[in-house]
Amino acid sequence: MRVCSWVLWTIVALSAARACGQDAATSAAGEKTPKVERPVQMRLYPAAEPQPSLRYQLLPPFVECRPGNAAVWWNRLPAGRTTFWQDFDNSWNSLDQWMKIPLGDPQEKACRNSQSMKKALDRLYHTSGVFADMERAARFESCDWELPIREANYFEMLLPEVQFCRQYARFLAARAHLQIAEGRYEEAVHTLQVGFAEARDVAAGHTLINSLVGITIAGMMSHEIQQMMQQPDAPNLYWALSAMPSQLVDFRRAAEAEANSLYLQFPQLRNLASQKYSAAEWDRLLHTILKFVQGGLYVAGQPAKPEKLDAAIAKLKDEGYPKARQFLIAQGRSAAEVDAMPASQAILCYSMHIWDQANQDELKWFLLPSEEIGDGLDAAEQRMRSVYYAEEIIPLVRTFTPCVSAARKAEVRYQWNVAMLRTFEAMRLYAANHSGQWPERLSDIREVPVPNNPFDNRPFVYRREGDKVILTSEKGPRGVPWKHELTLMPAKR
Repeated sequence: MRVCSWVLWTIVALSAARACGQDAATSAAGEKTPKVERPVQMRLYPAAEPQPSLRYQLLPPFVECRPGNAAVWWNRLPAGRTTFWQDFDNSWNSLDQWMKIPLGDPQEKACRNSQSMKKALDRLYHTSGVFADMERAARFESCDWELPIREANYFEMLLPEVQFCRQYARFLAARAHLQIAEGRYEEAVHTLQVGFAEARDVAAGHTLINSLVGITIAGMMSHEIQQMMQQPDAPNLYWALSAMPSQLVDFRRAAEAEANSLYLQFPQLRNLASQKYSAAEWDRLLHTILKFVQGGLYVAGQPAKPEKLDAAIAKLKDEGYPKARQFLIAQGRSAAEVDAMPASQAILCYSMHIWDQANQDELKWFLLPSEEIGDGLDAAEQRMRSVYYAEEIIPLVRTFTPCVSAARKAEVRYQWNVAMLRTFEAMRLYAANHSGQWPERLSDIREVPVPNNPFDNRPFVYRREGDKVILTSEKGPRGVPWKHELTLMPAKR
């Protein structure tokens, strides 16, 4: 039995949001219910700019990188280390629970020093060369997973390396967390370098699952930076964050591949208008597409029954052909020309036109810079549901087009996260230069640029209340406002 690929999993997961057609904050009656994220409380300490400014970097430094393909070394990591990764998986739940305890909490230190955690934490340092191999992979200048995306099996590709990369990211996040807890900040930054490089590399695959896993890994590393900056003697990482690529994970190639996924899976669908197939060949092609749509991937564990498939094709021809015929005539073909076509040809030409219209309507907005998208991508999503779903004869758009707007929002969420971290570090830098005081306004920070909110390209809302600052993102992840309550602590002497 064939296994559903990670690419198909992405389509199913992202299409679920499209099928629902509702925001998490939308009631069954269609009315928006007010929702605000619970305030995030943080304690920050003044921290001056490091010397030199780029002493800390969150990607491997240029002079340490080398020509070569990082994928080769990432793929080598599981080989010969099966026992290590099995042991790490077995200890992950314990590590995860420990990492959820705030650093500085007495319970965290007690947990870290407990006999039950000692073996799991020791494994993060004494790794028999695992981290050294990760470092090597992170320092190659390119990454090519050599996915067979143009070999007519796009939806059936297996992506085991993606699952392994999730595992590596957990290891790196736990390692950095331990180094931060022990005040080993130089080492923690070094570990985070490898993590951000892994995020960049895994996203180099031409699928949305690669990009989404990459952005998730980058988010895990960013979370550890947020933990670090709340420690009394943590270095200021403003310039390290600012030096990161604005698109560490670029969704563009994956989105373009997904928009052409049916052509990648079935090359014979390309340029249908000029194809000279016989009537029997058109019927076989339609049969292949319908079988694929109705169960050829064994999603439910069983293939479609031949008699049911034949009945579905016969019904589709009877009900769908008149719509396809009318469309082709409206496009400029003569009635005689259309009537001479096999019904299968007319239905396929119509269906691929709807596919192209729907995917390109969404893709054109996806490819714009974030600040120019506005509501365009959400409107394209709505048209996908309200217009193109209804116009389909074969449910290709409904079945195989992932919700790329969700992917784009994941990308902007990461950019928002980095912008918030840069803002925190700009405030810590200001406090270090002004006798340990917060600025009255964000615009008072002149030492470094303060980023805008990537969701609306407007400044974050800043309000000072004594030694506390309320920093609000009126547009934030999940479409709701976010609030950070930041308490300024005295500089460590």
